Amino acid sequence: MTWYRIRVKMVVKDLLGSIPDQEELQAYVEKHYLREFKGDVEPDIELPESVEPSRIITQRFRRDETGIYLVKGQVYGWLKDCIRALGLQRKLSKVWLRVIVYPPRIYLKRKGEILRKADGIRVRPVRGPYGSVLCRHEWVWEAEVRFTLWTQDRAFALHWDAIKAVGRQIGLGPGRNKGDYGRIVVLEDEVRELAQPPSDFKDEW
Repeated sequence: MTWYRIRVKMVVKDLLGSIPDQEELQAYVEKHYLREFKGDVEPDIELPESVEPSRIITQRFRRDETGIYLVKGQVYGWLKDCIRALGLQRKLSKVWLRVIVYPPRIYLKRKGEILRKADGIRVRPVRGPYGSVLCRHEWVWEAEVRFTLWTQDRAFALHWDAIKAVGRQIGLGPGRNKGDYGRIVVLEDEVRELAQPPSDFKDEW
């Protein structure tokens, strides 16, 4: 059965971090959710004695000793949004079972160099279940994102051009729905049919 290897290169403008700051998240959970516990029920987490939950939530990029990165789940989320926009939910349901994303950590680059830190902070209002809060995001003004999609699903391969076209309009990451952030200004691809992929689906390019 034929394998399709789809190499994708994006250049994204104004990309925002999406991982909540752990200390602020803990305080938010304490204020808005643990108050619902009654009687002798004890929360199964340790809480600081005095933390004042902020009305400002900070969201950061994932990072390790190499630099800041996206994870494959964010690519699956982008693909899911594209499929929904095209009305192909039934034909291409459960995209994570149809497509393998490599690598698991997709490092953000600029001019060939991995970014080790964000360029700054951007603040935007966000509505949550308990009212409006200000969301403070780590921000990268421009980043190159490269990843490979492996699939044996012919339907996905046949619809890839449409997915790619609508995906550029949708954007990537938080704030993309209003077009202010996560704008994909370049989206290039290379599609090849292969008899067999590498055993670990590794694809360095």
